[in-house]
Amino acid sequence: MVVALAVSRELSNIPAITAADAARELGVSTARVTQLANAGLLDSWKEGSRRMVSKASVEARLEDTPKAGRPKAAMA
Repeated sequence: MVVALAVSRELSNIPAITAADAARELGVSTARVTQLANAGLLDSWKEGSRRMVSKASVEARLEDTPKAGRPKAAMA
């Protein structure tokens, strides 16, 4: 038995902001937004020459923002 399933999901239906707007919200540079996207820490895609970032991934990153600096060593 073969079951065929088709799902249509367009990127235009996903709430998104530009990389520049994401950078402003996160307090980082647009280059850093690109790095985060390439590392899989932000969901993004290209629309023409513009990088779009999902609002949900920006909001999730804001909730779990790592603190600046080197992590403290664990005391034994």
